[in-house]
Amino acid sequence: MAPSDDRPRKLLLVVDAPSLLHRNHHARAYTRITDRSGRPAWALHGMLRQILEAIEAFAPDAVIFGLDDRTASVRSDFYPDYKAGRAEKDAALVDQLERAGALLDALGLATLTPPGLEADDVNASGATWARENDWNCVIITSDRDAFAHISDHTQVLRLIDGGISGSPLLNPKRLFAMYGVAAEHYLEYAALRGDASDNLPGVSGIGEKTAAALLAQVGSMQTVWADIEQNEG
Repeated sequence: MAPSDDRPRKLLLVVDAPSLLHRNHHARAYTRITDRSGRPAWALHGMLRQILEAIEAFAPDAVIFGLDDRTASVRSDFYPDYKAGRAEKDAALVDQLERAGALLDALGLATLTPPGLEADDVNASGATWARENDWNCVIITSDRDAFAHISDHTQVLRLIDGGISGSPLLNPKRLFAMYGVAAEHYLEYAALRGDASDNLPGVSGIGEKTAAALLAQVGSMQTVWADIEQNEG
């Protein structure tokens, strides 16, 4: 699998490590793989397998692994109900999430754990850096929040049950085909729609279809805000 352009630029691969761990924890729990101390290792094992597969498939010039700060959250400080209502994580998953950074570091791989932030923020930083330095970027994640970074420079490999080789590689054209929203307006679309998985409410009465139709009609929410301010004035 290769990016859908002709690769005139260097390629940065940004890996959402917690996303890979979550998926592999559930998909590979049946293996019950443990380390020499008997600690669960199936999610870590699955993550490493997918990392090797991705590097072989994309042949990137650089790779960065994003991790969550598991001790503090800027988002929760700002909005205490962030991710409220989620079921408690399985202890085996928590154990492997906490060990992932040390494992990747021991392998000599570049990791980034931004204080108070998440792997999502590393995804965003990678996409921004690629654009500013005229690189291409591929973000590997199962989190649709990354769709906000899709551009002529950045594509998202949305992990699904098919693994690396069976997952869709999304560019602006494919994103529009899926949601009817231009890539540059996906962030506004997501804000209007909300995100139940993170307990983030959208605009009351607006779902995915209405949000897409509204943006298709007005082009950008900035147009709506400007019109409201003008009429109020």
